[in-house]
Amino acid sequence: RLQVLRGAGYLPQIYALTISPIRVRLQAIIGKINSNQWIAEARAAVALADPIKRQVALFRLADGADVDQQPSWALSFLAKHLVNVRADLKLRGLHDGRADACAERLLRQAQQQCPTDFWANYNLALFLGSKRPTDRGEALGFYRAALAACPWLIQEKLALDEGLSWRPP
Repeated sequence: RLQVLRGAGYLPQIYALTISPIRVRLQAIIGKINSNQWIAEARAAVALADPIKRQVALFRLADGADVDQQPSWALSFLAKHLVNVRADLKLRGLHDGRADACAERLLRQAQQQCPTDFWANYNLALFLGSKRPTDRGEALGFYRAALAACPWLIQEKLALDEGLSWRPP
């Protein structure tokens, strides 16, 4: 119902439907996220227009001492943008391979922090499935874990079904 209201442009009504204690809790969570200096630096790094500067800033964050203290979603966010900047640099012939290793380390760390989290497992499965050479067996294991966390998600189930039907040549 809330999605229908949001899609129709009824944001004030959605806000009014939100129960006050929930609204207070959400505001507290958002405040905590916005006060995290590491996350603010990650957002600033992603916003850099120059892909080389963006990659340097992302590597600095990924190699920082406080990366172990970050939540799994923040690690996945950083890994996703490392992969994106790698694609930008690869098109320019400047890819060195370090971004893949760094992104994989961050995704594995995120998954280990929250082994039952859908997004941690799904993002790691996507990464492993797109890596060359592909480790489809390991990727399928993380697809299964993601699907176990949220069995109602159709697109991910189709990706898992496709992976299960794959046979090596």
